Amino acid sequence: RAASRKLGLKTESSYRFERGADILIVVDALKAAAGLVIELCGGNACQITDIYPIKHKPIEIGFDRLNVKRLLGIEIADNEIDRILTSLGFVINPINRTVSPPSYRGDMELPADIIEEIARIYGYDRIPSVMPKTEVSINKSGSSFTDRFKIMDYLRQAGFTEVINYSFMSAETLSRLNISKGDERVRAVSIKNPLRKDHTMMRTIIIPSLINNLVFNLNRGSDDINIYEISKTFIKTDDILPKEQLLLSGLSFSNNSQVLWSEPAGLFYRLKGLIQGLFEGFGLWDYKFKPTDQPFLFKGQALDIIYGADNIGYMGMLSPDVVTNIDIKLKNPMIAVFSINLDSFLNLEAKRLKYVPISKYPVINRDIAMLVDYSISAGVIEELIRKFPDKLIADAEVFDSYAGKNIPKGKKNLAFHVIYKSNERTLIETEVDELHNRLVEYVISGTGGSLR
Repeated sequence: RAASRKLGLKTESSYRFERGADILIVVDALKAAAGLVIELCGGNACQITDIYPIKHKPIEIGFDRLNVKRLLGIEIADNEIDRILTSLGFVINPINRTVSPPSYRGDMELPADIIEEIARIYGYDRIPSVMPKTEVSINKSGSSFTDRFKIMDYLRQAGFTEVINYSFMSAETLSRLNISKGDERVRAVSIKNPLRKDHTMMRTIIIPSLINNLVFNLNRGSDDINIYEISKTFIKTDDILPKEQLLLSGLSFSNNSQVLWSEPAGLFYRLKGLIQGLFEGFGLWDYKFKPTDQPFLFKGQALDIIYGADNIGYMGMLSPDVVTNIDIKLKNPMIAVFSINLDSFLNLEAKRLKYVPISKYPVINRDIAMLVDYSISAGVIEELIRKFPDKLIADAEVFDSYAGKNIPKGKKNLAFHVIYKSNERTLIETEVDELHNRLVEYVISGTGGSLR
């Protein structure tokens, strides 16, 4: 067969022998053919000429009799095994513990093949049908698949459509996203035989594929595009195999998205709310958002997703210089993206909810408006308020963020609602005023800001 393929020739001989014909039967077949010729046509047979430089050597297959019981589940006597194999033309070598099949049994390659022949002659009907005795372990991966479907269902209800792309990219993909050489995502696994110029390496990031999907759909008249993909990325390491990460990445674009917030804030906050809902739907409440330095996101509208002490993702608006490199025939398109490491997300431990009765006493609201450095996020101040050592502070939320006219350069105004309540009594205004003043001093000292 090897010679036939190498030479590119198909002959009757190659066709016959590649299907397992007995190579040692050639002489016997030749004698039979010569006998028929003499019988039918007369004549005399001459001496056989056999050009056979490489003699056939019988193969030896390792054979341990103990494996017969292990594979078949029954015990067969040694003399019965010998009888079966000998009757089939097998040669048993007890010294080397090997068995040599006859030349016409080219299908014999493994010890299991020998045992199958023993079972076939012994009789499958003599092998009892017994339920296996083994412990069935719980498939731990089953829960992760269930969680993945839960994520997909949540995104579907939020208006997102799943896309599936090839796990390839090119070096230009990373340069268009301003990803520098120090970033681990530059260490991509190269493809030896790429079919396309833009498929020269394995993906280390999914966002570019989603951008390509966006361009494709915009060119075909779509307006509102919300897509996501769950796939693995591959980052080259010093080991033989690359580091694989299962990522959930998404992209949101809307040409008519002015709802409660002016663009691009509306798209940004809707995507942030989507991620918050995803975490809370899994009972994960200790998430935080912190400013990120992802090179392709717009500063001021780019966040890392933190859970506990681990950074498990990011979200934000694509920066204008990245958007400029995208072939979109729209003026100043606003595109929001996110990416979450599902390997980390699916291993987070959900908190057990503890239900408490709603307070029957009225709440008191107070506001804080302060000037802080532009680099300080609202989340930092919210965390400070919640850490203030007093149980009467029930909640805090930002309701205004402004930087510009009448605000010093490098500063911004942040305003918060603070809710005070007690589950045991009605609060007094003077009591809350005193507590609120202490809270303001605490926040100012923690941020270096000033009260407006």
